[in-house]
Amino acid sequence: MKNVIIVVLSLVLGVSTCFGQNVGSGSSWSPTVDARLTKFSNKWKGKDKIIHTWVVNKFGFADYGVLYEITDTSINLVKPRNLMQNDIPVFGTNYSNIKHLILREDRRKGKYILRGIPIGVVVGLLVMAAAMPDNQGRLGPSQGEYLAFGAVGGGAVGMLGGLFIGSMKLKIPIKGSKSNFDKSKERLRAISMQK
Repeated sequence: MKNVIIVVLSLVLGVSTCFGQNVGSGSSWSPTVDARLTKFSNKWKGKDKIIHTWVVNKFGFADYGVLYEITDTSINLVKPRNLMQNDIPVFGTNYSNIKHLILREDRRKGKYILRGIPIGVVVGLLVMAAAMPDNQGRLGPSQGEYLAFGAVGGGAVGMLGGLFIGSMKLKIPIKGSKSNFDKSKERLRAISMQK
């Protein structure tokens, strides 16, 4: 019984790490970074979607905000709580001070949690149905109790898996380099609020 649960958890968590968008810190711009940024940009280009952005400076401190505008030399963010104001206070960071950017679309966690729960319930039911002993005439949990445990346990694991996948972010190394900034500038501009 414990072995079945351990195998299922290992599979769910092992497979979920394959779907992330987190790119390693890498020393320079790589084809992987380029492909992931292009995919992210194409997915959200032309849509009114809020892109949460963390601009990490060369000292390791991060500014958080919504991707507002990309200029020729800087990235401008706005705090999410200020989006409804008429006069939006914008703060920017010059490319030479940026170590890397981290991007995540709005409501990603909730979307993946809602996908993970039903998948977890179905997997939990299947696993418990396969592992269920035939205990007719003996004391112990009934078949319904086994299935209920599988559904609840699987739903919880699916929720945690969805939270894990939904928490993944796209990391773009800039490293104070004008060429790295220029490579990402147009795709970032396409998904910013001010195009």
